[in-house]
Amino acid sequence: ERIYSDDPEEVAAYARRTVEAYRTSRMFSSAAHLPGLGAADQSTQDGPASVGLELDQLRERDLLPFEAAIGAGVPGVTLAHALYPFSDFTVPASLSPTVATKLLRDELGFEGIALTDDLADPAITALYTVPDAAVEAVRAGADMLVISGPTGDQQAAYVAVLQAVRSGRISRARLDRAVGRILSVKRDYGLIR
Repeated sequence: ERIYSDDPEEVAAYARRTVEAYRTSRMFSSAAHLPGLGAADQSTQDGPASVGLELDQLRERDLLPFEAAIGAGVPGVTLAHALYPFSDFTVPASLSPTVATKLLRDELGFEGIALTDDLADPAITALYTVPDAAVEAVRAGADMLVISGPTGDQQAAYVAVLQAVRSGRISRARLDRAVGRILSVKRDYGLIR
């Protein structure tokens, strides 16, 4: 019921128009949920979800709206929490370098902010603690972490990421790239000079 249309071209046109409207209004927007949830067996808000499509199949349908949104200048892309066959259904897309770096950055050429979906969602918490998921998401290529849960989860995620940077598990260069993207978008939207 949350899907706009089954027609990838129709969704791509909608994505393009929507991004353009948000940019005209100077409002941040994020295309969600890469690499696509249209074929998910359930909502990631209900628990671990699987999408049985390989990357080649996703390229033919689910990725077309993301390409349109990126082409229209979307400043953010939200990474899905679903499990996909290209990671043997073991690593959520939001924690996967295959999605967050190889697909989003290298293949689609996206230079904006990669956001996770909510790390407090059951699709993540059934498999990881919020702090562990936060570290894995940043390592994979996420720039911003969305955590709607209790303040304690947010603080624990902050501490876990900080410790991972200090220990070298997350490189300083990876963190600098994330911060640089966030500052660039803030500058583009006039939030900083």
